[in-house]
Amino acid sequence: MTEDDIRAFYVQAGTPAKQLKSIVLVATSRVAFVNFADREAAELAAAKSSVRVVLGGKEAKVQWGRSRPKKAAPAAAAVASA
Repeated sequence: MTEDDIRAFYVQAGTPAKQLKSIVLVATSRVAFVNFADREAAELAAAKSSVRVVLGGKEAKVQWGRSRPKKAAPAAAAVASA
């Protein structure tokens, strides 16, 4: 499957294209991470993909992921802004 396949699936399911923040494909693991602009958009997309998802002619498993923790600001930047 491609990024375009994933994007097309969610847009056809009713997610506005601007709500798809990023799509990261990890070919070696055969997974993709889809990031949405906000939680509401993610919940709507999850509801639309909870039954059966077929992408690129193959059935895909969709599940919630965890956001990466935000990186702490470098110490020098924190001092400079104080």
